[in-house]
Amino acid sequence: FFQAEDGIRDIGVTGVQTCALPILAALKLFSPDVRLRREAVKALQGEADESKLALLEKALAAETDAGIKAQLQIVRASVLLASPDKARRIEAARLLAGSKSPTTKTVLIERLKAEEDAEVKSVLQTSLIAVESALAWGDRLAALFSGISLGSILLLVALGLAITYGLMGVINMAHGELMMIGAYATFVVQGLFQKFLPGAFDWYLVAAVPVAFVSSALMGA
Repeated sequence: FFQAEDGIRDIGVTGVQTCALPILAALKLFSPDVRLRREAVKALQGEADESKLALLEKALAAETDAGIKAQLQIVRASVLLASPDKARRIEAARLLAGSKSPTTKTVLIERLKAEEDAEVKSVLQTSLIAVESALAWGDRLAALFSGISLGSILLLVALGLAITYGLMGVINMAHGELMMIGAYATFVVQGLFQKFLPGAFDWYLVAAVPVAFVSSALMGA
């Protein structure tokens, strides 16, 4: 047996092997650190099977974070889709209807192909439509945000050219060049964060903005 910290109950090594999970992953699932538990649940998505059900239920009973608990329920439902019990398959399909993960969509499609019971198949189809609808709204919002973001960049470039032409009476092509230098500097900083500071990647933009300004200023000096 091995024991996690802070009063986590013992989990048999044999049970973990049966669940086909590395010991480290199991410890992360019961870790007091919310971030580590979230990573463990994410690692289980799309690859959980019935052998992991006991571990998932134990983690679900011990989980206190509402967000992680909801993710665990989705993973557990994905496992129960393959249950020989018709009622459990229906329950799992209905639970997965609230998911917004592309992985859940894939699981539902695969199960829909294998399912033979008409009633379960109907519930699976309904859940699949609900998941696809949720994903479609996410895609629309992402496209809208991307359009606004790219449009604002083009607007800034156009305003800069218009102001320069209005004041000087000539088109300053260097304006576009400086914008490209700033964009390339941002891209380089992003790559450096990915390679050397992956844990702080979400903050790369904070470092990229001053680097882009300095790079453009040095090139234009």
